[in-house]
Amino acid sequence: MSEIEDRRELETLLLAQRPWFEQWRPSKKFREQIVAVDQAIRSEFLFRLPSANWVQEALTLSLFAVALDAAGVRLNRNDPPDAFLRLDGIELPVEIAEVLDPDRKRGDEYHPTAPTLSHVEMVDKEQEAVRAESQLATILSNKEKKSVRYPPGTLLLLYMNAALDYRRPPVKLRNAVERARDFGSGNIVGVCTIWGTELFGPTNIVPGGVQPLDWRELDR
Repeated sequence: MSEIEDRRELETLLLAQRPWFEQWRPSKKFREQIVAVDQAIRSEFLFRLPSANWVQEALTLSLFAVALDAAGVRLNRNDPPDAFLRLDGIELPVEIAEVLDPDRKRGDEYHPTAPTLSHVEMVDKEQEAVRAESQLATILSNKEKKSVRYPPGTLLLLYMNAALDYRRPPVKLRNAVERARDFGSGNIVGVCTIWGTELFGPTNIVPGGVQPLDWRELDR
């Protein structure tokens, strides 16, 4: 799909595309289609248009599904939870969230009049790691309070969109991500986290608790 510049045309496309993702699809097909939709959305709309929020969730879900070689995946028409995944003959409810620096206003970053300075250039890396760890704890606490809203056996899928620009990840933050794997409360039975080139999760979902992600391989 070519990039769409008209907001009304884009909202029409998103409305027309959404039902396709609410049906069970093979992981690879789901990934290919959501990448195509994403490529049609200008960044200023993707992060500023409420009707495009589900695209970000579907992108995260598609990475997760392909990485685990899931048999099928779909978005939920009436969330919560956000989606379902077929893995080893079991349908897993999945709730999706993003760990983002709480001081970061991404919608403003992608505004047409925003300065060209990148987020990576604007932040103190040590402080970003501290804030990311705090935000991770906040998300887990919030999901714990809302766990009764989810069906039994729900898996929490996190996309770590903070503290990415490191040759070696901060030890404290990595430890927090690893501890989160076994987080369980109410109807939430575990947490999987996509962070850079690694996928963390309970060993019954992610063998060994962590596996490398080759993004180029995922999109082949």
